[in-house]
Amino acid sequence: PVFTSMAITEAIEDAAYSYTMTGKDIDVGATFSFAATTLPSWLTFDGTATISGTPTNDNVGANSVVLTVSDGTATVEMPFTLTVANTNDPPSQFDLISPQHNITIYDNDIEFQWQLSEDVDVDDMLNYIFYIYGTNSFFSDSISNANTYSITARELMDLASPTDFIFSAGDLTLELGWYVACSDNIITTY
Repeated sequence: PVFTSMAITEAIEDAAYSYTMTGKDIDVGATFSFAATTLPSWLTFDGTATISGTPTNDNVGANSVVLTVSDGTATVEMPFTLTVANTNDPPSQFDLISPQHNITIYDNDIEFQWQLSEDVDVDDMLNYIFYIYGTNSFFSDSISNANTYSITARELMDLASPTDFIFSAGDLTLELGWYVACSDNIITTY
């Protein structure tokens, strides 16, 4: 027997892959069967003629595959390398740590902290965008590979609008929200 189908040797991470084998035999009326003797863990063989699966980031790169066709007398192998191309994965979600509540103006420097995000794409450089917002105010700044941002109380007062200030129990408080986004320059996670 011989294979009449050409192996599909490229796949894309997170995209379904499927290849159906076909063959022929010079002996008229011969029946043959297909098998998969070597497959990466993300591929399955349906027992008849098709291998399929969806590769993940862990499967990016070269994957060995060996398929066979047999007519009961002779067996022919078709070895090939199935290359999985990487797709960009988003940075992971992360939590804001502090401050959790409004900021009292007598604090000198206010340090904002958050958990670092992670990205399974090892070559991605993560950048953080720090945002402060109020009723009629907005501020943002970019930070590379850090999980803190410091700003003085004076700088906060300068960016705030009058409606962001609250005077209560002898304290002047700024009522501002904040959040951080993480970007790998392709996908941004908030």
